[in-house]
Amino acid sequence: MKSFSSLIIGIVIMTLIGCQNNATNNLIENPNEINEANTKVKDYVDNNTYIDVDVQALVKKTTAQDSRSNITEDDNAKMKAAVYRFYKHVSVKDSLYILDIQDASEINISTRVFTALAENLKEMNDFIKLAKEKGENIDLFIPDEEYLNSLLQ
Repeated sequence: MKSFSSLIIGIVIMTLIGCQNNATNNLIENPNEINEANTKVKDYVDNNTYIDVDVQALVKKTTAQDSRSNITEDDNAKMKAAVYRFYKHVSVKDSLYILDIQDASEINISTRVFTALAENLKEMNDFIKLAKEKGENIDLFIPDEEYLNSLLQ
């Protein structure tokens, strides 16, 4: 059950980021707000600003439809930047995700953000292994440059 809930958290994080990107792309009314949001994420990445976000709270807010508006632009930007930094160090080998760093300080994010992302990556690998044992075929998400760049937009 823990692995399923962690997988759900991972999906929610990706959905949060994807939905925020889609929402941003669909807003034509105020292009300045869009540029500010994109600039914030890029600034966090480029300036290597220390990032700490309550991932669990973001997940809860994302899954509760009426509280989506409570996710601040800054928290969303921080989460995107943290995901960018983390997944820049993830590759796929033998159909499993490999993280080439060991510690949050290597990418200047908090331990709680690093732990949430690393545990989610482990749970995804556990899910993949289980699926392989059952003979199921899994289409893996590949954290490539296109994905990483989408986080900055």
